[in-house]
Amino acid sequence: MKIKNKIIIIIAIIVLIVGIRLFNNSNTPVDKSNVQIDKNIEGDYTGYQLTLTTSYGGYGVFGQDLGSGTIIKTYNISNNDIFYEKFAGGIWKLNLEQKNDTTNLIVLKINKIGKENIELEYEGEKHIINYNEEISIPSNYMVDDGINYSYTIKISKDN
Repeated sequence: MKIKNKIIIIIAIIVLIVGIRLFNNSNTPVDKSNVQIDKNIEGDYTGYQLTLTTSYGGYGVFGQDLGSGTIIKTYNISNNDIFYEKFAGGIWKLNLEQKNDTTNLIVLKINKIGKENIELEYEGEKHIINYNEEISIPSNYMVDDGINYSYTIKISKDN
């Protein structure tokens, strides 16, 4: 019995090592400068725009690099706009129709756009930021073995 258990453990270790080596191929190039710019501006023109910079990256179960990059998207914004973060994808949607969809959580609210600054709400707290100030917005989702997302926003206005 003891020898049989040892053989099973040795086989399991060999399978694990082979799996790690197969999935963690260090010769696979990963483009670290992957930047995508979405030229489709969401929302009706208001004179105020939010530029969202999404950075993403992560590792798989066996430690393999799943890739990384940056996506830049622009939205026209107005008072009381709500941004929803889509689960598994790092995508923000503006003013969704289906607000009770559990795969989309509120990530940011535009409470009030003023002449000098903007009142935002995220993580349950209100924040006042200036135009062209870059701030980090945390993601609602985090995984240990997969791709994670981080966000930076900047709000600008036409002169």
